[in-house]
Amino acid sequence: TTMKNLKQRLIEDMKLRGLAESTQKRYLDSIKALANHFHRRPDQITQEQVRNYLIYLIEPKGCAKNTFHVDLAAIKFLYQKTLGRDWRFLQIACAKTHKGLPIVLSRKEVWTLLDLVLRPKARMSLTLMYTCGLRVSEAMALRLEDIDSERMVVWVRNAKGNRDRSVPLPTQTLDQ
Repeated sequence: TTMKNLKQRLIEDMKLRGLAESTQKRYLDSIKALANHFHRRPDQITQEQVRNYLIYLIEPKGCAKNTFHVDLAAIKFLYQKTLGRDWRFLQIACAKTHKGLPIVLSRKEVWTLLDLVLRPKARMSLTLMYTCGLRVSEAMALRLEDIDSERMVVWVRNAKGNRDRSVPLPTQTLDQ
């Protein structure tokens, strides 16, 4: 198979598994980096080379844990799902990431920041994100018809994982 065929097969496999477009792009970037590292097609890279590459990501390169986990998932997907290789070392467990407590602003601090936003549209978008708990991508995709003032909810369409959901709409936010 050529590199183009392998890439196409990988894309098709990812689509069949229902991976998000952003995940597909990230996986392709990871596989491209692996291929570039060895200057050869991924299907020509040996098990030992892949293992050494994973060690390289941790040691000299100093990859962040989350980045390493995504690269590992991409490599696993390629070799196990697309190429059908049963490489035992790919069963390695990922190191747990330390989840510290997030920095949470007080309500007063948030409203102080929002007051600094001069453009009305931007301020309203940020207010909606804050009061309704929306992601940036969700707020960007909102349409007027997604605001249900009768039920006091905001309908979030095609949210993370291609799921629709509704979130409560505070009266104060609707008034604005």
